[in-house]
Amino acid sequence: MGLNLARKTVYDTFARHSLIFSNVPGPQYPCKIAGKTAFGCQMVFNNLLPQVGILSYNGGVFMNIVLDPLECPQCDKLGEFYRDSLISLAQEFGVTVPTDF
Repeated sequence: MGLNLARKTVYDTFARHSLIFSNVPGPQYPCKIAGKTAFGCQMVFNNLLPQVGILSYNGGVFMNIVLDPLECPQCDKLGEFYRDSLISLAQEFGVTVPTDF
């Protein structure tokens, strides 16, 4: 694919979306980086659009949300909203929620 076609493809993809969601399966075993075992892994992309990135690694799931606080009012409360939603969902299905969550 030529450079101009590649640019047009990327532009067309991002121009038609308001959120990018990525779900990437990672290795299910611990990996070493520079001789040290990685305990977790984060996926962060700086885009013009809000980006949600979920990555599995070593039996865990890691998630980031990248957004523009000027475009998303009260985005500092997003973590609380997400936590409360997970607690509500767990309770609805009878899952015990730890008190330190």
